[in-house]
Amino acid sequence: MTIFNWINQMLVKKTHWNEFTEDEQKKFSPFIINRWLSMDKDFIEFVNVFQKYAIGTLEPREVYKWYCDILPRGKRFNKYIKGKRDKKYDKELIDIISNHFECSKLQTKEYLGLINKEELKEILEKYGKEYSIKHFFVRNKIIASVSDMVVAFIPEGIKSNGSLDTIKQAKKQGKKVKIIY
Repeated sequence: MTIFNWINQMLVKKTHWNEFTEDEQKKFSPFIINRWLSMDKDFIEFVNVFQKYAIGTLEPREVYKWYCDILPRGKRFNKYIKGKRDKKYDKELIDIISNHFECSKLQTKEYLGLINKEELKEILEKYGKEYSIKHFFVRNKIIASVSDMVVAFIPEGIKSNGSLDTIKQAKKQGKKVKIIY
């Protein structure tokens, strides 16, 4: 049985525990049930109080029975709440900002979320390097990582490796790209 089947059994059908096969009973996970039920704002307080008993102290059948008895009958839609994913920043960008603010890389990732793009561009310009093709490609990656959208102006008949690389980097990072010829 899936988590959805178990939630449906507890909230809609209220099936007695003994009616499930031994195999189905083994698949009941109080931790997953608590996690899923806590997504519902009407149930969160019940789940919060009960979870310290539900995991490890009580048998799964007791957890199931308690939820069947205490929770109201009826179908519910609970949107799964995902944890926030860390933004991925270019390693060189993190190094530059970390050196600039003289802080750890973890703090730098927090700062990057707070710095506006203009300030970030100024900092990057301060730490410009010797002219080298390699650095231009790194710069293109940084430009793509700090942009919401990349707009490239490429005149017809001109091959612009730098602009094309910035476009490639932006597409890799899932950014919008607009090319104007």
